[in-house]
Amino acid sequence: MTQTTTPGAPSPTERPAPLPEEPAAPRSDDALRRLAAERLAEHLDLGASLIQRCEDLSLVRKGDRLGPIYAAARVLRADAQVAQALARVAQVESCHRSVVETVAKPDPKFVAWQQQQQTRKPSEIRAELAQRLAKIVETARAKVEAEDVKEMRAAAGKLDDPIYPPY
Repeated sequence: MTQTTTPGAPSPTERPAPLPEEPAAPRSDDALRRLAAERLAEHLDLGASLIQRCEDLSLVRKGDRLGPIYAAARVLRADAQVAQALARVAQVESCHRSVVETVAKPDPKFVAWQQQQQTRKPSEIRAELAQRLAKIVETARAKVEAEDVKEMRAAAGKLDDPIYPPY
C-alpha cells in the first residue's frame, strides 16, 4: 500500500524542525495584545467554520442528527471561553451589566389615602365624581360663553367702524 501525500506537506516519517536554542526576544505588551487579538479572530473564524460543518451534518437525512447539534453547542461554549480568555489578554473592553431591583416602601400618606378609598361606599364615590364632572362642565361652558361675548363685541365694533358702512 502506497501512501499519497499532498505536495509541500511533510511526510509522516519526517520529523519537524527543532525549536531554536535561543529564546525569542521578549515582546512588548502592545505586541502581545495585538497577537492575542489576532489569535482570537482566527479562533472565532475556525469556530464558525466548525459550526457550519455541524449544521451541514445535521441537515443530512441519514444517521444521527442530534450529535452534530450537540457538537456545535460544545464548540460554541468552548469558543466563548477561549474568547473570554484571549479578550482578557488583549485587554478588550467589555461590559457586564446586571439589573438590581429594589422595592421601595410605600409613602405613609398614600397608604392612608388608599385605606380611606377602600372604606368609601360606591354612592359616595359616584357623588364626588358627579360634582367633579359638573365643575368641569361649568368651567367649559363659562369659557365658551366668554369667547362668544368677545366675538359679539368684535362684530359689534366692526359695525360701528366708519370704514365698514352699515347696510
